[in-house]
Amino acid sequence: MPKRSSSDDDPRITRTSRRPFLSALGAAAGTAVGLGGATGAVAADWPAVDDPYYEELVADLAAMDLPAGEFLYADTESGTFDYYDPSEGDAISDEPLSVDGDDVPFGEAVRIEVGESAVDPWAAGLRGDIPERVIDEGDALLGVAYLRTPDEDDAEVQYVAKEVNDASNYTRDPQPSVGGEWERYFFPIEFGAAGDPETESPRTEFWLGYGEQTVDIGGLAVVHFGDDVDVDELPSWTDEDREEDVDDDDWETAADERIGEHRTDTLSVEVVDEDGDPVPDAAVDVEMTEHAYGFGTAVDAPTLLDDDADPEYRESVTELFNTAVLENHHKWRFFEDDQETADAATEWLLDEGLSMRGHACLWASVDSWAVPPDVVEAMGEEWEDGGATDPDLDPQYLRERTFDHVEEIVSHYADFGDHGSAIDQWDVVNEVIHEPELIEAIDGDDVDPIEAPVLAEWYEHAAEVSPEGVELDMNDYNTLEGPYGSVRGDYDRQAAFLAEHDDAVLDGIGLQCHFSQGEALDPEAVWEGLELYADHGTAIRITEFDMADEGWDEADKADFFHGFLKQTFSHPDTTDFLMWGFRDADHWRDDAPLFYDDWSTKPTHDVYTDLVFDEWWTSESVTTDDDGTAEVTAFHGDHVVSADVDGETGTESVHVEEAGASVAVTLGVDAADETDESGDDADGNDTDGDDDASDASGEDVEDEIPGFGAIPGIAALGGAAAYAASRFGRDATGSEAGRSDD
Repeated sequence: MPKRSSSDDDPRITRTSRRPFLSALGAAAGTAVGLGGATGAVAADWPAVDDPYYEELVADLAAMDLPAGEFLYADTESGTFDYYDPSEGDAISDEPLSVDGDDVPFGEAVRIEVGESAVDPWAAGLRGDIPERVIDEGDALLGVAYLRTPDEDDAEVQYVAKEVNDASNYTRDPQPSVGGEWERYFFPIEFGAAGDPETESPRTEFWLGYGEQTVDIGGLAVVHFGDDVDVDELPSWTDEDREEDVDDDDWETAADERIGEHRTDTLSVEVVDEDGDPVPDAAVDVEMTEHAYGFGTAVDAPTLLDDDADPEYRESVTELFNTAVLENHHKWRFFEDDQETADAATEWLLDEGLSMRGHACLWASVDSWAVPPDVVEAMGEEWEDGGATDPDLDPQYLRERTFDHVEEIVSHYADFGDHGSAIDQWDVVNEVIHEPELIEAIDGDDVDPIEAPVLAEWYEHAAEVSPEGVELDMNDYNTLEGPYGSVRGDYDRQAAFLAEHDDAVLDGIGLQCHFSQGEALDPEAVWEGLELYADHGTAIRITEFDMADEGWDEADKADFFHGFLKQTFSHPDTTDFLMWGFRDADHWRDDAPLFYDDWSTKPTHDVYTDLVFDEWWTSESVTTDDDGTAEVTAFHGDHVVSADVDGETGTESVHVEEAGASVAVTLGVDAADETDESGDDADGNDTDGDDDASDASGEDVEDEIPGFGAIPGIAALGGAAAYAASRFGRDATGSEAGRSDD
């Protein structure tokens, strides 16, 4: 999980003052029409400007039938440039750029060179604070810039309009790919709620920290239209691309074909009578009860265990997901400080039949309370708020403590009472790229963290102490979203290092996927990103998905989510999709995918349930042929098969996997009837629904789902209703509800 729990900790939220470095660029060097193509005449109703470039820009905008706007920074090109400053730090350098002879309408430009040390987009770029608070909620603005790169490859740029202390980007279509020739880019903006004028101020920025690259920026302007125009009426650099791509649904046709190929197989059903003779013309119903694929969520342990919390929280966890991960309490310091809460939440989730991911054995994020204070001090760091007040770098102590902790936490959940091995997947080391401090403290500051000796040793040790079947993963952010080419390259290299190492073991590549609107990918780009990691012989998992961006329309989020989830499910190497929370009030950035604060559903909720519990859910009715057999195409997972001939019925459960499956249903024999007098089967599983489930305190609760009443036979339900019933304790077949193993 990202360490940024508040605006104070978020490196994307900065508080630098303006330095007028660009005033040294001088006066405009030329006003050739070039790319602008306008006459330079000032349009009626627009404010008069005494600047050749702005005069031409006004004429262009007026020719688009746009109402009069006002230049937000200044009414001259050089005046606007004065408000922009480059980021500070070693990752960036800048110099004025002459555009003499370039046949462009503007006269001022700057060249920004970004070094390879930039791994976060906000860490390198150009930003300008807007001098006065004249923007109201819902106002439309238009950012204008000319961009190019002298590099051989295209440059990655994100145009950001935001409040200083808020991470939301209010720019529509903010992330162009920039080529080698000057091009004009329009960026439509719709500002969100106005911030507190005492603590907030709006700004525009160019985020360039996508790895080593050079970007030239010129012709800057921001036009404020207020509420006189709808943002959808403003021009955008994407207009031409959208015209070319309209009605292009080829990606979805291909995804659906892959889903059919990789996520379904044939289920053969034979219906026989008590003598074993085939029964023709039997009515057969096949109802899914559980996906083999992992659909999960992060869970806040204290909320889960709080009997006074909204009951909808627990109900949503059990009804909508088959996999869970604790948001915090399996992290090192949380586990050592409060193992009781970690264990109680883990047990509750396992009792409800969910599979568990472990997050994370090691994570060097000190200010996220993920590192015990003695370890922080041995890293040579001081952190008074966390009790680390006597820093003293001690690599040997760190080695011992990290190896001991990996063994302690993995072994603890390897033999977890009646559940046996409790954790199916462990993030052994979280965010190596972004949080390398533990590695550097042990192996030295000059080590490449991605290929550090101790990194391989941690994975080797985790494999030695893990039970058979427990998978060991890596996990990091900006590895799919963006796209952030430099981070992707480093992450791919880390995967290769661990997967090809003689002693280390890597089973899964975790892609966190914390998306903002500016980082959203079209479906084709999602597929390309997944394919990047498909050559390592490991599983690929989406581990922390969300779309936290208040400036991003919820309907547009749902459209993005549809393409993202379908492409992910269609990729044969993916095994799990977990979101990082599901309700705004319980989300780390107050903007979760499925529910608002009051539990009303968001558009993405409907997309999720329609796909997971309808489009990708088996619910089929067929009739046996003369040989007493029938076939259905079923999604991988658990199913209940029922047969009926003139009121004589039989039921059986079956698991469908990649090789397909077959099942024989005997009339007069129901799987749920094969129990002892207590209603339990031979393994002690409650199959008649009489054994009550327990809440977090151990008190009995009724076997009942809100909205569904007492649990009936699974075969009588369909879609989300059948899933909800199977999620709560036991299903009607007598097997434990939970994620099935494919």
